[in-house]
Amino acid sequence: MVEPDEVGDWADWVLKAQADFKLSGVDAVKEGIKAVLGSPGFLLIEESTGEANEPQPLTDYELASRLSYFLWSTMPDE
Repeated sequence: MVEPDEVGDWADWVLKAQADFKLSGVDAVKEGIKAVLGSPGFLLIEESTGEANEPQPLTDYELASRLSYFLWSTMPDE
């Protein structure tokens, strides 16, 4: 789920790109989509870290999720 402040940050980025580079609305949105799709938060599964940033054991779902994405490039079944 996307948080409202995350959407606001990307919308601000698009408006700034439009103003700075004198882009049309459509071109500015295209640049925003490229930025979202290229961001590490979109491309990578983020690891949860412990208090001391030490490796944590995986839950059954986390293990199934990683195997599913590795083997079939999609989310695991229920």
